[in-house]
Amino acid sequence: MGSIIRHSPSTIAFALSIGALFLLAHPYTGIRHDAILYTAQALYNANPGHFARDLFFEFGSQDDWTIYGRLYSKLVSAFGIRASNLVCLIAFQALWWSGMWRLARKLLNPPWCWLCLSLIACMPSEYGALSVFSYDELLLTARLPAEALSIWALTLTLERRPRMAVAFGLLATALHPLIGATGLAIAMLSVLQRVNWWALFAFVLSIFAVIELPPFHALHVHPFDPDWLAIARYNLPLLFPTLWNVTAWSDACWAIALPVALFATRTQEHRALWSNLALLAVAGLGISTAAALTAQDALWIQMQTWRTLWMPALMQWPAAILLIRREARSRPLLIWLLAICWLLLDAGGGMLALLIAIALHVDARRQSAHVASALFGTPPPYLRYVLICGTLIAALIWLKYQSIYYFVRALYPTGSIAFNVKPIEALIHTRLAVVVVAVLAALNLSRHRISILALSLFLAAMFAYGLVNFDQRSVPMATVEADADRPDLAPFRAQVPPGSMVYWDGAPGEVVYPWLMMKAASYYSPEQAGGIIFHRRTTFEAARRFAWIRQDPLAGRPDDDDHPNGSSPTFFMRRPFPPLTRGGVNHACTDPLLDFVVTSRNYPDLSTHHQWSPDGDAQYWLYDCRHIRASTFEPIRQVGTLPASNARPAVLAGGGT
Repeated sequence: MGSIIRHSPSTIAFALSIGALFLLAHPYTGIRHDAILYTAQALYNANPGHFARDLFFEFGSQDDWTIYGRLYSKLVSAFGIRASNLVCLIAFQALWWSGMWRLARKLLNPPWCWLCLSLIACMPSEYGALSVFSYDELLLTARLPAEALSIWALTLTLERRPRMAVAFGLLATALHPLIGATGLAIAMLSVLQRVNWWALFAFVLSIFAVIELPPFHALHVHPFDPDWLAIARYNLPLLFPTLWNVTAWSDACWAIALPVALFATRTQEHRALWSNLALLAVAGLGISTAAALTAQDALWIQMQTWRTLWMPALMQWPAAILLIRREARSRPLLIWLLAICWLLLDAGGGMLALLIAIALHVDARRQSAHVASALFGTPPPYLRYVLICGTLIAALIWLKYQSIYYFVRALYPTGSIAFNVKPIEALIHTRLAVVVVAVLAALNLSRHRISILALSLFLAAMFAYGLVNFDQRSVPMATVEADADRPDLAPFRAQVPPGSMVYWDGAPGEVVYPWLMMKAASYYSPEQAGGIIFHRRTTFEAARRFAWIRQDPLAGRPDDDDHPNGSSPTFFMRRPFPPLTRGGVNHACTDPLLDFVVTSRNYPDLSTHHQWSPDGDAQYWLYDCRHIRASTFEPIRQVGTLPASNARPAVLAGGGT
C-alpha cells in the first residue's frame, strides 16, 4: 500500500503532463481537411438525392468501400452535424488513447511507458509523402476509429487473445480498409507464426513486379491510360513512392529501421511483433513502389499499400525506448549513431539508420546464438571525437529544418490562433517538442521540492496556453459548426432548391457552405478532386470543370519538360486563384450542368441581388445560371471540353481517404 501511495503523485504528474502535451500539439480546427469529405459522405447516405449530381459522388466515391459513412449518417440524422462530430471525436480519441496506454504498459514498465506516451502525444505524427497524413488526427474521419481498433488488435495480440485481435482488425478494416488492414494483418501474422513470411513476401513481390510490366497488360486489373496517369502523377505525387522526396523516404526508412534493429536480437522480447511490423512496412512500401515504377495498373496505386507505414511510424517511440534500454550499455555506439540519424532525419538520416539496422541483423544471424556480437560496441577514443563533431553538425542541421517547417506552417495555417507566441508555437509543432518532453520527464522524476514546484508552474503554463489556443477553427469551420443544423440559416435557402448544382467561388475549404449548410451538390472544389485516383471518370470530369472555371483548356497542364517529383506542390498547397470576373461568371454559367454560382464579387447586371455573409465582413452574391443562360444570345465560346479519352491534365487536389 505504501508503494502505491509513494508512486501515485508521479503517476498523476505524468498523466497531467501527457494531457498538457496533447492539448498543445492538437488544437481543435473543426470539420477540416478530410473530415469535410466524411461528413459529406454521411449527408449523402442520409439524402442521396441532394448529392446525386455532385462531382465527388456522381461516379462513386471512397464511401463505397467502407461502412463508416452509413453508420455516421445515422448519428448525423438523429443528432445533427455538430453534436455527432464532437461526441464521436471524443469517443474515438478515448478509444485510441486507452488502447495506446494499454499497449505501452505491455511493452514498457513505468516510467518508460509514460515517456513513450508523452512522445506520442506531442511529436510530429506524419507518415508518407508531403506530410499529408498523420496518425491520431484531431479530425473526425474513418481513419481515427480504424487506428484505435488496430491498436487494440495489436494489444490483444500481445496478450495472446488472437480471436479478439482478429475481430478488432476486421472491424477496423470495415471502417477504413487502407488503415484497418494493417491491424488485421498483425493479428493474422501472429496466428500463423510458422509460415516464413519474409521468404514468401520476397517471392510474391518478384512475381508481382513481373506481372506489372507492360508486356503483361492482360493481367492488369485496372490499367492506366496515358492521360489518366499524367493527371495522377502531376497532381498526386504523394501516391507514387517513386515521386517522393528525400525526407519522405528517410521517414519511411526510419520507421522500418527501428523494428529491424529490435528483432535482430534473438533474446528480444516480443521479437515476432517487431518482425511483423517491419515486414508490413516493407511489403506495403515495396508493392506501392513496384506499381509506381511500372505505372501500368491503377488498382495498386489506389490501394496505397504504403499506408502500412502508419503503424511503424507510431511504434517508433516504444521501439526507440526499448533500443536505448537494452543496448545502451552493450552497444553505446549503436545508440549514438541512431541519435545522429534521427537528427539528420530530414536530410536522409533514416536511410542510414536502415543500413545500420540491416548490418545489425546480418551480424546477429552470422554470430552464434550463444555469442554476443561486438558490432557497434564501445567506440574507441579517436572515434568519440569524430562522433562529437558529427553530433554538433547534425544538431545544427536539425535546428535548421525545424525552423523551416515552422515557417511553412505559418504560411499555410490550419485556422486562427488567439495568442500566437512564435517561439512556443515552433517548440510544440516541430520535433523541437522533444525538448519539452525531456524537461517534463526530468521534473517528474526529480524528488526535489524546487523541481516539484517548477513542474506545477510549468504544467499550469502549458495548460493555460493550450486552453487559450485550443479553438483554432477558421471562419468557415466555426460558421458551419454553429449553423449547419439550422436550415433557416443556410445560405440562400429560399433561392436554391434541394438537389441544385452550386459552384462556390471561394477559398479552399469553403465547400463546407454548399455541402454542409445548403445540402446542395457542389460543381467543383479541390476537396472534391481529392479522390481522383479512384475513378477515371471523376478524374476527367474534374479536369474538365476546372478548365471550364479557369477558361483555359490547358489550366495547370504540365509542360513537356515538367517532370513531377517529390517536391512538386499539389493543388491545395497552391495559392487560390482570384474570384471570378464578370466574364468568368457568365462563362461558368454556360455549362448546362451548373444551376448557381456564388462569389464574393457583385455584378449587378448578372446577380440575383441576394447576398449572404458568414461573419459580417465577407459578402457573397448569388447568380442564377439558368437565368443567365436564358438571357444571353451570344454564342457559347468553347474553351475546351476535355473528352474522357484524350483530356489534357488540369491541376487537381491532393488528398485521400
